[in-house]
Amino acid sequence: MTTRHQLMQFSGDQVQLSGTLVLPEIPGTYPAVICVHGSGPEPRAWSLDVAEQFAEHGIAALVYDKRGTGESSGDWTSASYHTLAKDVLGGVAALRNHPEVSSVGLRGVSQGGWVAPLAASMSQEVDFLVMVSPAVMSPAEQELYRVETQMRRAGESEEDIQEALAIYRIFNRAARLDRDLLPIMRLYDLLAVKKYMSFGEQLPPEPVLLNIFKQWQEVLDLDILPVLRGLNIPVLALFGDRDTFVPVQKSSENLRSALKASPDLTVLHFENGTHFMTDDTSGEKIPEASEKTIQWILQRAQPASMPMVSRA
Repeated sequence: MTTRHQLMQFSGDQVQLSGTLVLPEIPGTYPAVICVHGSGPEPRAWSLDVAEQFAEHGIAALVYDKRGTGESSGDWTSASYHTLAKDVLGGVAALRNHPEVSSVGLRGVSQGGWVAPLAASMSQEVDFLVMVSPAVMSPAEQELYRVETQMRRAGESEEDIQEALAIYRIFNRAARLDRDLLPIMRLYDLLAVKKYMSFGEQLPPEPVLLNIFKQWQEVLDLDILPVLRGLNIPVLALFGDRDTFVPVQKSSENLRSALKASPDLTVLHFENGTHFMTDDTSGEKIPEASEKTIQWILQRAQPASMPMVSRA
């Protein structure tokens, strides 16, 4: 099925952001979703296939270059999650003024599971929220889980696992106490196994490292639970039970507890799903994840004036 692409420029938090709005083939009035990035330097192209799938099923989707990537200005390495949330709200404002958009929701993946709820909590213009593989806990707790789980799954020695966790805890303590980072990073070079750490085998240049450290200082102890409790919009969360990045059971329980008063919370688990909503055995995408997301959005946001769009 053919879709339409419209280039969009909008203002974020003291940056100019560039994106693409993917629309269904037939002009009409549609619910829209903004694809909120995961971690790292993520351009719009990484989410374009998701946007195409949404548009093929009657949902407009905005994908944009994260600040400091592609055609967007700014620097992602030093941006707090609150800053990234304000960037998202620039997209919400742009879509609210679009003649073919009837409602606006957010779809946050991974890191976006913190950023998207923050954005929704800062605005009355967000109509629904989708979170894919969210860590419903602090980033510090999630990262310790990720390192330990991935190292154990790979069969690394107990000594190397504990060494890596110790370096992470020291790094976190330095961030909380605002200590000089560079002496601590000398310890990093002594790690026997580095590939599971956020920086990988080689540390980035010092200016980039210091920016990332500054960002981490602002976000490592973020408490997302009060943010979630304050939401009064429909929420869908998708978890893959084989996720090695996020403690799924605890995240799911925390989410249900935070939104226990919500009249519209849907939590879906995929038994063999990974963090990226792929099958842990075959590596293939789990079609039910996107199908159920599309169905959920259309059930809550489909306006009467929407043209009939083929689901083939």
